[in-house]
Amino acid sequence: MNYYSLLMTTSHPSSSTDTPRFGQHGVAVKVDNTGILILGKPGVGKSSLALELLAQGHQLVADDHIEFSILGPQLIAHCPTQTSGLLHSRELGMIDVRKLYPENAWLAQMVVEMIIKLHHGPNTPVNYEGTWQLTEIMQMQIPSVSLSVSSPTSLSARVLAAVKLLPLRQSELHLTNSRVTTI
Repeated sequence: MNYYSLLMTTSHPSSSTDTPRFGQHGVAVKVDNTGILILGKPGVGKSSLALELLAQGHQLVADDHIEFSILGPQLIAHCPTQTSGLLHSRELGMIDVRKLYPENAWLAQMVVEMIIKLHHGPNTPVNYEGTWQLTEIMQMQIPSVSLSVSSPTSLSARVLAAVKLLPLRQSELHLTNSRVTTI
């Protein structure tokens, strides 16, 4: 069975509660203890970015398909059972993260604290506030930032900077009631 067949036959992990679930195409990683959802069109580099972050010691939760649930005031990202610990690279094929990286390189779930939206477009025009906004998933508003894969600065370096900027931007976003997009 190939990877995409696995995604189509994925069942929801069992849950002790009957909370509603939502699925989304993307990648979920934990970077410096911050849960990040990486979104973008197919082929933009979501899995490649996850592979680069794994090589730097960060953790993968899910690749290609992520399931979400709400637990109290938090959005939780879960890895579908059939793809647990797997990352698919277009160039390298299927990678079992649990075999190639340290034991803690894969997590079954995480709290989503930030969204990175990757795009192919040119670098965004100069904007002193950046491209931060709120993105709503399952009625939860999560800080998000758009990053161009065309920028000369590495994506992983910009993700690490975004993680460090998150506390400041998070309070600014909620205070200004800035733009909100819904997934």
